[in-house]
Amino acid sequence: MYKRVDKHRIKLYIDSMKLDRLTIAQRFDINSPIWNGGEKKVGLALNRIKRHNEIHFKYRRKSDGELSMPDVYYFDGRLIKGLDYEVMNVKGITLVLIPFRDLEILERV
Repeated sequence: MYKRVDKHRIKLYIDSMKLDRLTIAQRFDINSPIWNGGEKKVGLALNRIKRHNEIHFKYRRKSDGELSMPDVYYFDGRLIKGLDYEVMNVKGITLVLIPFRDLEILERV
């Protein structure tokens, strides 16, 4: 099932992931995604990625103070082995750059 998300003139079609509310997931609090002019990406520390990953964005728009991306996103850690992601080293931490097309909106049920 695809859900249409329209946030501040950004239109994405993102699949929804349903996860039991008692399922343990690694939480990532991200200040802002990597905008970089092209495809939006998020950098996750390689040593912190688990099977279930819950991603929260804290970036607020300056115009109205609202969260730019209020949804919680999900990333399946098993995709790291199967797909070839860009890797970057920042201050001794290895980051895996994951494109938004591989993220899903997380729904806790």
